[in-house]
Amino acid sequence: MLLKSVVSIDIGSSLIKLVQLSQSGGKIRLERLGVIDNPISNFRTDGYRVGKDAMARAIRYSLKKSRIKTKDAVSSLGGSSIIIQYFKFPPLSGEELDSAVKLEAQRVMGGKLNSMETDFYILPQNQKEAEGQEILFAAVPKEMVRQRMETLQQAGLSPIAIDIDCLALANCFLRLKHIASDEQVMVLNLGARLLSMG
Repeated sequence: MLLKSVVSIDIGSSLIKLVQLSQSGGKIRLERLGVIDNPISNFRTDGYRVGKDAMARAIRYSLKKSRIKTKDAVSSLGGSSIIIQYFKFPPLSGEELDSAVKLEAQRVMGGKLNSMETDFYILPQNQKEAEGQEILFAAVPKEMVRQRMETLQQAGLSPIAIDIDCLALANCFLRLKHIASDEQVMVLNLGARLLSMG
């Protein structure tokens, strides 16, 4: 569920994009938009260490220039160090499922698990064909999350959610499809090096 007003920050390899969204009467409204060059050309490798301050300043500048006032912020992360995995288990209770996911993640990831923020989601199934539970498991390096949180906070924002790029796009598509069930919906992800649509 969308809060009354939220700013979404997309930090890309070339641009930093900001949108202020609100929800009213079941509709999502784009209120403000800001785009600024990313001051750190190699931020995915070592940019946070050397240019976190410059990135926070750029976000602050874009917020002011775009007249975005809301402080609640959401963002997403991408990259090869993020792990998304599907697990399948027999029907299990809540605590049993938590333990099973943790054990399977440990088997798949080994020692890396301790340095990752993890979460999982039970995927909906057709009851006639259900033989167990399918789980979508996601893991993101804790350091990536910490760096993004610090950058947003340094820019004067209050991060309320950090998602994974591809899952954020899927959630956006599902949310829009739910709101506009009678209409055709397409989500386009335009970046300097990547174009994807769903």
